Amino acid sequence: MMNKNKKHKKQMIAPIIATIGIIIYYILYCLLLITFVPTFWAILLCVLALIFSILMVKVCIDRIKEIKGGETDDLSKY
Repeated sequence: MMNKNKKHKKQMIAPIIATIGIIIYYILYCLLLITFVPTFWAILLCVLALIFSILMVKVCIDRIKEIKGGETDDLSKY
């Protein structure tokens, strides 16, 4: 059982790191937009980036649930 939990934790690292990386990218993207793009477009695109960030977190949570449930091969469904 202990070995299984350790394996699950290792498999959860990649989705978490990918999620954090993409969210950092969106934050930097918004900062750049606010600096160089007219206000209306900057706000609109930042709202879209926020929506994508929220969706990314949801996908990461779903993936972690799959890993904890024993489904380690995400492509096996296809």
